[in-house]
Amino acid sequence: MKRFLLGWMIAGMLCWGSMPVLAAAQPSASRAAQVQDGIAARRAYEHLAQRLDRHYRTMPVIGDIQYEHTKAAIRNNRAHQTPLSTSELLFARCMHDGNYAEASAIAVMAVFDAYEPAERAHFRLRQAETMIVRQIDLPGTQRLLEEAARELAAAEQHDETWQQDMAAVEEYAGIVTAYGRYSPR
Repeated sequence: MKRFLLGWMIAGMLCWGSMPVLAAAQPSASRAAQVQDGIAARRAYEHLAQRLDRHYRTMPVIGDIQYEHTKAAIRNNRAHQTPLSTSELLFARCMHDGNYAEASAIAVMAVFDAYEPAERAHFRLRQAETMIVRQIDLPGTQRLLEEAARELAAAEQHDETWQQDMAAVEEYAGIVTAYGRYSPR
């Protein structure tokens, strides 16, 4: 098909002059650039997903016995509130094991348990990470990152964790937004 079109372009240049053909070729050049941008955005998104997966799979996590005891303690907790440090440990363990659905559920529950905007933003960021690693729901991931950015902006204290979360939100949002622009989903 390409050879057929190329043959017609050459015939058009010889018969009718080169101006109309060059004008017609310009949109295809911008389309080629757009395709290249889309490919680069997809590669960046896939690289981010792989980097996050590798980060959680190589990090030290709580052992099996502590994991089971912690889950049982949460199930039996009558206050219906889990300490955020415990949620972070469980989240890391689930991500390490590749149990992304449970990790996402832990992050959602931690958002409800958090009092401070920075804490809520931290766990919204964790929830977005599960979605990035699973490579699902780009609009949902963008919303989570936007909410995390708003909550981080509303936070009063700007400690080291806040700075790390803000840098991660900005990086992830840039990659997810670029990929969302070119994604067929």
